[in-house]
Amino acid sequence: METPHVERKYTPFKEILDEELQDPEVQKEWDRTQLAAKVSNWLLRYRIENDLTQAELAEMLGWQQPIVARLESGDREPSIETLHRLAERLGTTATIAIRPEGVEVHFTKPRAVAKESRRRAQRAAALAASSSLRSRRGPSVITRRAQQNSSTHTN
Repeated sequence: METPHVERKYTPFKEILDEELQDPEVQKEWDRTQLAAKVSNWLLRYRIENDLTQAELAEMLGWQQPIVARLESGDREPSIETLHRLAERLGTTATIAIRPEGVEVHFTKPRAVAKESRRRAQRAAALAASSSLRSRRGPSVITRRAQQNSSTHTN
């Protein structure tokens, strides 16, 4: 027994959205959340295009990973300070337009961050921190033993 083929009509998102936005309450909520949604979409696209995890992006921004997750969720409207940090650290420009019909934000194309060069910089920073720490602690145990062995062999 064959099941009948049911043809489903595809309705583009734009059409559904336009219809829903006819309701004044839906329109009001849509307008209220546009800034957060645009920042969320832009940040997620940036992270994907640069092959970054939320933790890696957070490190670049000087934040903790949950802050990036919260921005990507689009639940909260970002502050001017947050937009400034994104622009500054990611090498982009954020332009905010405040109009009677709503607030808009536009980002210019940010500078790309090569993952390998970022990792190299992280390794170099870790190595520098490690050698700085070592010099503050004095010679390592291995270095001290080598010095002791060389002094006992010369006597």
